[in-house]
Amino acid sequence: MKKLLCLLCLLPLLVACRHGEAGELLRYQRQELTLSLSFTLGGVACEAEVWLAAGEGFAARDMRLTLTAPDTLAGITVSKTGGACVSTCGSVRLASEHSAFLAPLELFCIEDATLLKAAAEPSGKILTLQDARYTYRISFYQGQTLPYEISRTDGQDSLLVRVQEP
Repeated sequence: MKKLLCLLCLLPLLVACRHGEAGELLRYQRQELTLSLSFTLGGVACEAEVWLAAGEGFAARDMRLTLTAPDTLAGITVSKTGGACVSTCGSVRLASEHSAFLAPLELFCIEDATLLKAAAEPSGKILTLQDARYTYRISFYQGQTLPYEISRTDGQDSLLVRVQEP
């Protein structure tokens, strides 16, 4: 009985530690960041320079993605400021659909996701989260709070972003 009582007393502490770890590792979602990303959209390999303002949630966070590759898309910038999205190429404003280009940025504002598991590997940690629609896999190098890879899948479509600090 004493062991059971002791275990019940420690359980909230263990749960808090696990969620504390996830909170620490997911801190990148709130910090101001400047990054280089590589990802594939519609079968096209893309690279981009990204700026993310400090803040929480996709709707509240200002961001800017400037494509650097492939050459045919290089220079196109998608900006989100105050919830409004604008695409430009140089000084020319483009009439385009923004959602495809914003998808990689959504991985830096994962909302309402539940931690399914946290796995430790010799090189670092891997978190698996799930929300109402997607499963996320976030990989961190040992001792880092910025992930080097984030993937999102819904069973049919998937998106993989590789992160490099500039």
